[in-house]
Amino acid sequence: MSEKKPGWRGKWGNFFQRVSGSPGKGIEGGDLAGYDFRHIRLAGHDLSGANLSKANLHYVDLSETSLSEANLSGADLSKATMAGVHMNRANLTGAILTNANLSRADLRGADLSGANLRGAALIGANLIGAKLIGANLSKAYLAEADLERAVVTDEQLAQAGSLKAATMPDGTKHT
Repeated sequence: MSEKKPGWRGKWGNFFQRVSGSPGKGIEGGDLAGYDFRHIRLAGHDLSGANLSKANLHYVDLSETSLSEANLSGADLSKATMAGVHMNRANLTGAILTNANLSRADLRGADLSGANLRGAALIGANLIGAKLIGANLSKAYLAEADLERAVVTDEQLAQAGSLKAATMPDGTKHT
């Protein structure tokens, strides 16, 4: 059995300095794979390009956080608060996002292939060019989301809880 990496200890600035080698609120490109961050508030931090693959981010507050080009493959983000998060071109393959709040999230060009978005709130989310191949969109709330050029099937979209006023992959508005 593999040893579980610890979560944070002490102040966030000290933790980020230890991981990145520099002080501040960011750990751009830092390696946090497998860390356990359950129930932690990381809102507003810069985690761009960070490796958070297989990290436990269950119930984490990532509101307004930058995770652009981050690797979150296989991460557990269930019930996470991610309103306004910046995740453009992020790798979320196989991520668990059940019941997560991704309202107004920037997911342009993100890879959500095989991700579980069951019951997730994606109200007003920007999913332009996102890959949703094999993603579970059952009961996902995609009202006012922009799915233009997203790679997703009609069958997947039919499982969504709401597509009211969403921009569909072909650029048309859903009624």
